[in-house]
Amino acid sequence: MTDWTKSTGSTGTMMIRDTGTYVEFWLKAGPQTFNYQLPWAYVVNGVTSGWKSFRFVTGGSWQRLGRWNVTYSQTVTFKLGNTGTVGLGGPTTFSHAISRSRVPAAPTFVELTNITHNSAFILFTDGANNGASIDSRQIGYGTSETAPQKTVSFSGGFNPWGATITGLTPGVRHYFWGRTHNSRGWGPWSQRFGFNTNSVVSVNVNGVWKQAIPYVRVSGVWRQARPWVRVAGVWKETR
Repeated sequence: MTDWTKSTGSTGTMMIRDTGTYVEFWLKAGPQTFNYQLPWAYVVNGVTSGWKSFRFVTGGSWQRLGRWNVTYSQTVTFKLGNTGTVGLGGPTTFSHAISRSRVPAAPTFVELTNITHNSAFILFTDGANNGASIDSRQIGYGTSETAPQKTVSFSGGFNPWGATITGLTPGVRHYFWGRTHNSRGWGPWSQRFGFNTNSVVSVNVNGVWKQAIPYVRVSGVWRQARPWVRVAGVWKETR
């Protein structure tokens, strides 16, 4: 719940209250101030009301003039007419922006490329920002099927977006998720995506075992070999 206030007259205070669901208009003044036909109006949900009448009694405590359900971001306005009192004064107008933004929706997996024995490039596209601009993105990954064990965070306005994840374990199945952030916080993780890194063998070099990474020469350029298998007569890259 958030309150915003504005002074009016010698002892009066107008208040706009946002409960998260409703927007409410409140008013108070000194204990000697009253007006049984107090003129007031509002702008809520795109509706500008005509002048209304409220029985404002003495007592010096807060009195609620009205409340409305607000489901989208907007600016609301609280208007007080000429009250005929020193305590409340008027006319006075009070406006404030109301936010109904939420955390962003989960991004969507696009593709996985450049798979090696210890790295891969993964690409996502943003989901809905839900009323507040996306300002950061995160990739979660690991060998657990249930939740990310490590994360990589980065900012930027690119969409689709992605990153090369390094330091992966050769020949092991890894899992990836993506999520985005706005002024309301982190959104949910995307649907999980899994793949296997390329396997490697080890060779003994001067008494030290090292990973042997196969390369092939293509048009005079050495490139890291990527294994393929034949499945039902169709060649597919192993992942």
